[in-house]
Amino acid sequence: MALRGMTWGRGLAIAALAALSACAEGGAGTGAPAPTAAPAAPVAAGPAGTRLDGRYAGRGDLTASRSSVCGPQQINRSLVVANGEGRLVIDQARNDIAVGPVSADGIVTLHSPTGRGTTVAGRIENGVFTGEQRGTQCTRSLSLRKQS
Repeated sequence: MALRGMTWGRGLAIAALAALSACAEGGAGTGAPAPTAAPAAPVAAGPAGTRLDGRYAGRGDLTASRSSVCGPQQINRSLVVANGEGRLVIDQARNDIAVGPVSADGIVTLHSPTGRGTTVAGRIENGVFTGEQRGTQCTRSLSLRKQS
């Protein structure tokens, strides 16, 4: 039974290769030239640039809590963006931060390098970062306005 399945699989692979080969030659026996791919769009080199760079400040509102360590309902937060990288201080006393890329279109994806499991995800639009900070115990919605 295993041998029969193996033979069937090999036959399928050979048929797939034959089909790909026919496509590469311009089609199944048509003699037409193979289509060429359109040139790729240029990819922006380097960081997101200075358009989003700056300090965003505002508050984080507690939306879910599994522990009293989450602190007050509202807490001040500050996100700093420089050259396509973001940094948000979670807990100054424990040196807990979240860092990561900020794309040219404003997508923010930060993670805690300290292993505490904190993530920050959201988007910067019209000078406002809107997103969510998630940890193992707490979740906060964030609304931070560009200060500089």
